[in-house]
Amino acid sequence: MPSTFSQQFKTVFRKNIVLNIRTKSTVRELVNLLIMFAVIVVLRKTGGNGQNNIPVYMSIAIMLFCRGVAMSWVSEKQTKQAEIQRIMGVSNSAYFTGWFTFFIINGIFLSVVFIGLLASVGVFNDSSFTFGTAIGLYILYMLASFSFVLFLSTFFSDALLASQMITFVQLLSSMLYYLLNI
Repeated sequence: MPSTFSQQFKTVFRKNIVLNIRTKSTVRELVNLLIMFAVIVVLRKTGGNGQNNIPVYMSIAIMLFCRGVAMSWVSEKQTKQAEIQRIMGVSNSAYFTGWFTFFIINGIFLSVVFIGLLASVGVFNDSSFTFGTAIGLYILYMLASFSFVLFLSTFFSDALLASQMITFVQLLSSMLYYLLNI
């Protein structure tokens, strides 16, 4: 007999899957990744100084995923989904574990697809990175960005404003790359 926690976890996880399918979030995020992939491939083919911008576009690809996470998290906070689930008998630990696990798995899937596409066209051939190293580092960056989004989302109660401001702050922090190269 499965424990109460695992049943509650599965319920929250399934709820997130259904909402994701209904809103087509993963499909939109894959389209965003494909756009960033196309930009990186064009920059790589043209050569010159454009290749120096590839790390920024790779971080922008994660920012687009994090924007969706911020919208979803603040929207659930705004509509008091956790409180509704608690009234229905779901523990806080099961709710938050199910929510975090779903979005982390989603982010890892998107990261593997994105790095796989980049590796297939040889973006990492000129560097000392192996495919596994690139995926590992990108997933770590995604997890750090995910945590940063959850931290910043505590300051907002409007989902759209939160996602825009968090994306802006992440974009500014990505531009530190240029400050280091001055």
